[in-house]
This record gives sequence, C-alpha cells and structure tokens, in this order.
Amino acid sequence: MSLDEAKKTLSKAEAIMEKSYAFTRELKLLPIALQHLQSATEYAWRYNRGKKPKLLTDLEKITTKRKESPLEFKRKEKLIICTEDYKTTIIEEKIIKEYLKKTKRYIEKCKTKNQQEKN
Repeated sequence: MSLDEAKKTLSKAEAIMEKSYAFTRELKLLPIALQHLQSATEYAWRYNRGKKPKLLTDLEKITTKRKESPLEFKRKEKLIICTEDYKTTIIEEKIIKEYLKKTKRYIEKCKTKNQQEKN
C-alpha cells in the first residue's frame, strides 16, 4: 500500500462529491464516496503501520451498517439506513464532506510522519 494509492482514492471521492453529486444530487453517490474515503484511509493506515485510526473505524461502522441494513430510504437530501430494530444512521452531503476533510488531514499526517522518519 502506498500514499499514492490513498491520494488517488481520495481524489475519486472528491470528484464524486464536487462534480457528480453536485451536478446530479443523486443520493446513491454518497455511499460510493464514503467507500472511497474508507479505502483511502485504510491505504494510508497500512502505509503508516500505526494504530488503527478512529476515522477508519467510524467509516467501517457506517459501511457495515449499510451492508447489513434491511431497510434504506431517501428523505429530502438524506439517505437513511435502518437496522432491524429501527435504529437509524443518516448519510448526507455535510457528513461526507466532513469525512473528506478528516481523510485529507489523516493522509497528510501520514505523509508528514513518513518524511520525519526518513530524516
């Protein structure tokens, strides 16, 4: 795994949010962007070889909830995921954009750490 892979995957998530989603407002794009963010964070984490970041754990939880969800529906500009006991998780643009910022910071942190270790 390399930071280049993490950056490429991050740029895919950015393209989805800044171009595709911004133009179409298709809610089905949000989980795709989320998956790219999870992959980018995982690539950076494997490259960094440190403790698993909370960011990755949070992204994995959302992805797992969505995969295991018996019910998912759209409401206004939100994608609502329900568990069997009707606990909900909401995926919306502002949440994805926040994870996008956190993922960028994490990748930069990994890059900085690696540069310091080389010196």
